[in-house]
Amino acid sequence: IDVGDPENPQIVGSLDTVDWALGIATSGNYAYIANDLDGGLQVFNITNPENPQIVGNVDTPDLAADVAILGNHAFVTDYPSGIQVIDIANPESPQIVGSVETPGGADSIVISGTHAYVGDDDFGLQVVDISDPEYPQIVGSLDTPGLANMVTVAGAYVYIADGYAGIQIIDISDPESPQFIGGVDTGNARGVMIAGTYAYVADGNWGFRVIDISVPESPQIVASIGTPGFAFDVAIAGSHAYVADYLSGLQVIDISNPLEPEIIGSVDTWGGALSVSIRGQYAYVGDFGSGLQMVNIANPESPYIVGGIDTPGLTRGLAVKGIYAYLADDEFGLQIVPAQCDESLSGIDEDYLDPEPTNTPHPLVQLSIHPNPFNPRTTISFVIEQPQNVELCIFDMTGKRIAVLADRVFQVGDHTMEWQGKDLQGRIVASGTYLLRMNTEDGVTSKKMMLIR
Repeated sequence: IDVGDPENPQIVGSLDTVDWALGIATSGNYAYIANDLDGGLQVFNITNPENPQIVGNVDTPDLAADVAILGNHAFVTDYPSGIQVIDIANPESPQIVGSVETPGGADSIVISGTHAYVGDDDFGLQVVDISDPEYPQIVGSLDTPGLANMVTVAGAYVYIADGYAGIQIIDISDPESPQFIGGVDTGNARGVMIAGTYAYVADGNWGFRVIDISVPESPQIVASIGTPGFAFDVAIAGSHAYVADYLSGLQVIDISNPLEPEIIGSVDTWGGALSVSIRGQYAYVGDFGSGLQMVNIANPESPYIVGGIDTPGLTRGLAVKGIYAYLADDEFGLQIVPAQCDESLSGIDEDYLDPEPTNTPHPLVQLSIHPNPFNPRTTISFVIEQPQNVELCIFDMTGKRIAVLADRVFQVGDHTMEWQGKDLQGRIVASGTYLLRMNTEDGVTSKKMMLIR
């Protein structure tokens, strides 16, 4: 049970024992359980209390490097074969539905509006129209002097971490005709993120660098701090920067004063940290050697790993949205895993600019559960104001879909249905917290429900 909030404890994992579990002791990564009668003593590995599992995957033609999410589609840069578009409406069965080749090696991607902006290695910036996800089209490009690694968008500008050419700033007010407006040599820029009038750079040579971009035509380096390893990626949350630092894990940097950054915390992620994304009080780290690592950053000075899942390949880029994390897993394509950490259910990843945030009730959709908590059944009610397809699914807190209550067209008006606490095979499910997700043309709405037996 997660007691991070003592007033709102949550069941996050469970296991069956041979007989009645009457006593328990823990030591290190193990729990020792005394079982009545036939059970004796059982020993369990509790390294990952939330027991994450891979729920879906799709192989891509080459090496998946990065991923961004928009609506029901994942856009994967697949070095060197361009972009692969994957339908993730059902995360357990993702399907490639479109692609477009880029002239170089597609490395990173960010979405803004109906365009994807791709860092394409030797060929700089590629602008892709994704208004029809199944038929993406390159509509603009601009070569950069270095090797385009990471891209990010802020307002009318694209900022490119351009390897040994530093940071390049490009005007995209007309996406079909991007224009250089400024740049600054940082050493070996690998990742970049914007907050206010500063660009924060993960630099392989210098570690962490701060650039004043208040005048985009004349950016200036105003601060630097070395990191123990090779800085690959950076994410910003509040007054802290989180750097994925190859060989030394996650580095936490206080940027309350951008002119005097200070490393205040760190945690080793075991492999080679290449990417990072922040959701609530958790950092999700894409680790080249050990897959996805989830780090509690509620206290930035003392981060600690709360869970992880190894993937078959080498995780490079990641995006977190809704209840799933989407991993660009090198030669094994896209891997989809439960996001695990409960606080993530209500937000969207700021690294990927989705103009239609999910998991926020839409004014045209009303959803309620009564009673809640319940035993053994509850009634789910919803109101829609236009005819549309409604998908109602129930997930456990590992992200596994356990029941489908509806997936069909409903007419305007009030509708109700009952869940009797059974899974897809008709088996009675255990007590605990579950997530009801309603997917309509108007958006995605999620509500927690608690079964108490």
